[in-house]
Amino acid sequence: MVYKDYNYLEVSRRSTKKLFVLTRLFFDPLAIPLTFLFVRYTRISPNQITFFAFLIGLLSSWFFYRGWVIEGAVGYYFFFLFDNIDGKIARVRNLSSNLGGFLDFVVDRIVMSSMSFGLILHFIETRNIEICVLLLIYTLFSLVKDIAKISLDNIVVRKKEINLLINNSRIITEFCDKYKIHFKPGQVLSSLLVYLVTPLSGYYFLGYSAAILILFFSFYSNIILPLFKLLMNKKVL
Repeated sequence: MVYKDYNYLEVSRRSTKKLFVLTRLFFDPLAIPLTFLFVRYTRISPNQITFFAFLIGLLSSWFFYRGWVIEGAVGYYFFFLFDNIDGKIARVRNLSSNLGGFLDFVVDRIVMSSMSFGLILHFIETRNIEICVLLLIYTLFSLVKDIAKISLDNIVVRKKEINLLINNSRIITEFCDKYKIHFKPGQVLSSLLVYLVTPLSGYYFLGYSAAILILFFSFYSNIILPLFKLLMNKKVL
């Protein structure tokens, strides 16, 4: 039964926002068709999708705790997938709200923390203490970054993100705007490393060390530099 006569191109256009390039490459090819099916043939709400993603995330955390890291990584993929679909449905149906954004943020942080602690408990049981320490550093650093970002966003109404990875030339900027992608590292790339790429590859020390460095770089470029600029502007005034 068709509840709303959306066409696929309309759903693709309205559901897409500026995303990290890996999200566009590895998640959107499945997320957009599923979004189309949901908005055209069901009355499912974005919050229901968020709750479903939350359950998948908790299941993935349990897989990690049991040492089933491949299943946990696959679970994380589908958590991330549906975590993107809820926002796409909200944009297509014009249901975006502050409450929905807050709920999505809270679910993300609960699931990421539970996955981290599931992995930490697994590595404690297998006596991989150095991996536990790296993962604990990543988890705490991630929480600190979130708190700092919220605090900074409360100070300035709209902060300008600073991109240190690519040359901010007119050609690159136009390319990113046209295809709605960006190359800024941070929470997305580091979480993909921690919960998907590293468990699948088995290179835990290398993967978690890289995730911490990426998160630190993101913290520096998105928190420290904007705060420094804000303080310098106040001194000038």
